[in-house]
Parts: sequence; C-alpha cells; structure tokens
Amino acid sequence: MKTLSPSTGPVEPLFVAARLVAIITLFFPCTAVVAEDLGTPLLKGSKLYIEEIEGGLDQFMTAEIVAGKRKLPFTLVATATGAGYFLNGTFLAVPDKDGSSHTGYAAVRLIDAEGTIIWAASAMASSDAGTGVMAVARELAKKLEEWTKRD
Repeated sequence: MKTLSPSTGPVEPLFVAARLVAIITLFFPCTAVVAEDLGTPLLKGSKLYIEEIEGGLDQFMTAEIVAGKRKLPFTLVATATGAGYFLNGTFLAVPDKDGSSHTGYAAVRLIDAEGTIIWAASAMASSDAGTGVMAVARELAKKLEEWTKRD
C-alpha cells in the first residue's frame, strides 16, 4: 500500500493562505501601501458610496474620510442610489502565532457608475490591539486623498 507524504498530497487552501501571509509579513513587516492610478479623473462634486466590506472596513473608511477631514472632491452618501462612484473591496485580519496581535490586509477599488475601475489600492498594517482595520483604513483614505490631488 502506497502512502502519500505531505509533499505529494493535496494542498490545503488554509495552508497556502498561511504561507502567503507569512511571506508577505516577512517582506513587509510594517505598513505598506501600493496603489495604481488607472487614469480616469474623479468628477468634482460627485457622490461616493462605500459598499460593505468585511471586518467593518467600510465603516472605518467612512470615519477616516469624515472625521479625518480628508479633502476629497466628492460627497460620501449612505445609499447607492444616485452615486457616481463606488468603493468596494476586501479585508482580512490574520492573528500572529500567539493571538496577541493581528495584521490586517485590505484591497479596495474605486468604480464609476459604468463599472470602470478607476483606482485601486492595497494596504497592510499590524495592530497589538485589534485587527489592524483602523490603521488600514487610515492608509487607504490617505492614499485616496493623495490620488485625488494629483496633477
């Protein structure tokens, strides 16, 4: 009877995700943000709706934009009706080995009403108290503000 060794058996998705997180953490031990400008300008005075994102990132992004007094050329709205732009994405919090801190990973994209992705960014932040979602939201809001001020 032939037995399968761990290297020849099926790869567990959680194992692959854990290795990916370990590699990212190894190469990016502190907060890192990467953004790509896809070239379409925001229309001044337009409405932005932030869709629900895992981990409450949508709420923290809203708070960071409003309470952080970010200077953005659009108005945040609470419903999608009539919005010209939509921000959506994903958030993942990964605990360290002993569970005392977390690293938050997020990727968001800004989409116009026609469905064209006009901006995208990702961020990673560690937190000793929580999931890192607040620090990630701060980085993403800062990057969005910087992008809207570009020439």
